[in-house]
Amino acid sequence: MKNKEKKEQNAVQKKSKWKRLDAWNKAAIFVLTIVLVGCVCVFTLLVNVISEAPNFNPEQLVAGTSSRVYDKDGNVIAELGSEHRDNITYEDLPQDLIDAFLAIEDSRFFKHNGFDLPRFLSSAINNLSSGSLSQGGSTLTMQLVDNTWIANAKTQVVESGGSVSAIDNIKYKIQEIYLSLLTEQSMDKKQILVNYLNMIWFGSDGG
Repeated sequence: MKNKEKKEQNAVQKKSKWKRLDAWNKAAIFVLTIVLVGCVCVFTLLVNVISEAPNFNPEQLVAGTSSRVYDKDGNVIAELGSEHRDNITYEDLPQDLIDAFLAIEDSRFFKHNGFDLPRFLSSAINNLSSGSLSQGGSTLTMQLVDNTWIANAKTQVVESGGSVSAIDNIKYKIQEIYLSLLTEQSMDKKQILVNYLNMIWFGSDGG
């Protein structure tokens, strides 16, 4: 009689154990399904956002120079354009200037591939804690891309009577990262740094 009760008790325990395992398996399958669906949705969203990015053209990353008019003796008699610029080369840059820009703007410039994830996450955390968007986490490459394409895209939206929303800014940031990765594949770090310095605004010379 005791053996029969013991067997029945063991059977009940095994059945209860299998029920618990079955519940855990269902929960695990449910969680994995949610994660998989989420990943597919995020991937689809990224593909759509990237497909709307401006066409990548490395030649557009090079700043334009002023148009000059010369006399018959080769002397400059007029300089046309809203900005008077002379592009420099990397060899023209003092090392102190390079070090200063990298220290302030992008200390890991020569180490990342155009997108510095640790810097980006650090900026995101600081923005969340401060409740502002004062830190963008952009690399020099991303800033070059922003000056070349993203800023123009935002300007066109505003000039057409629209406005740039927070969702739009997220979309533009994704496109900026994507185009920065392409930029790093199309030119070396020295070219990127020189193009960035040639393009940014240093103010008027007073002339």
